[in-house]
Amino acid sequence: MFHHYGNTVLAASLAAAALCLVAAAWWRRDPSSRWLTRGAIAFLLIPVAMLVLVLFPGLVDSRYRTFRSLYSSIEPGMPAEAVIAQLQQRYPQNGPRLAPRISASPSSLGFLMNPEGQSEPNSETFSVSLADGKVVSKSYSAD
Repeated sequence: MFHHYGNTVLAASLAAAALCLVAAAWWRRDPSSRWLTRGAIAFLLIPVAMLVLVLFPGLVDSRYRTFRSLYSSIEPGMPAEAVIAQLQQRYPQNGPRLAPRISASPSSLGFLMNPEGQSEPNSETFSVSLADGKVVSKSYSAD
């Protein structure tokens, strides 16, 4: 899976190069350049697909969707018990996803997405700040 900055730059560069080919073929507009236009469009689809996967991994990986759904469900003012209830709702005991690792202190809860045997992502996290046992703020850190 593509999750690193270098892959994003590569995909964006390839997309830009393919767009330049399409623009050059369009500019010429003669019948012999139609194959060039079709080839450039096909070439464009590959890096654009890579770029979409890099920027939106949740489209193909349900680990992201579930983890981000948990993050989105947490609202300021929620008691810490409600946060844990949201976790248990999205990660049931015998469910398809493995629960994130949790670190807890009186002033915060930290969640590290379980890689479920895959090498990437390995550090998708979010933290929830607590005051008097209630959510004050939250912050997400993507892999």
